[in-house]
Amino acid sequence: MPKKLSYLFIFVLTISTCQNTQGQSIDSSSFKIYSRLSFYTFEKNSEFLLHIPSVLLNNQLSIDLKIGSETVVSFKKKPDVSILRIPFIINLTPSEYRVEVAINVKSRPGVIYRAKTDLTILAYKSNEVKTDRFTGGLIVNNRQFFPFGFYCYSPVYPTLQPSFSIRRWRRRIKDRRVERYREERTTDF
Repeated sequence: MPKKLSYLFIFVLTISTCQNTQGQSIDSSSFKIYSRLSFYTFEKNSEFLLHIPSVLLNNQLSIDLKIGSETVVSFKKKPDVSILRIPFIINLTPSEYRVEVAINVKSRPGVIYRAKTDLTILAYKSNEVKTDRFTGGLIVNNRQFFPFGFYCYSPVYPTLQPSFSIRRWRRRIKDRRVERYREERTTDF
């Protein structure tokens, strides 16, 4: 019995060693970029949000941001936060543009990191709803919007079933109708 356990232990040890040496390593130095708003209409000033990996936070970065083939922003900075806000001026017509940022790290010469995203510019329409990706809020008709009320779906509480909540609200409406009917009957006499 101990001999079988030793063979099993050696087998597991061999497999785990092979997984560590031949497995794919995790790239902890990948940058991500997003536009601050989900889309733009009439805004002249805007921002891109550049997510910087924690490994490269205290390094001097050289950032070149291009929209299409035109360089819009170029600067050098040593970021102290994980989300770097890159302001830029919008002077584009309504369309969808490809945005690419090239990042050079001073401590790693010769290595260029790239991140890509899409920039959507639309014609203005009333009742537009935008998402602010930096604050997580909504912008409705160019104003901050704070939603409140009852929602059937919640990612926080997946146990709340929509059918239960709908039945509950229907029961409340029915109870109110019955109360109104009783009030009408008592006032008629």
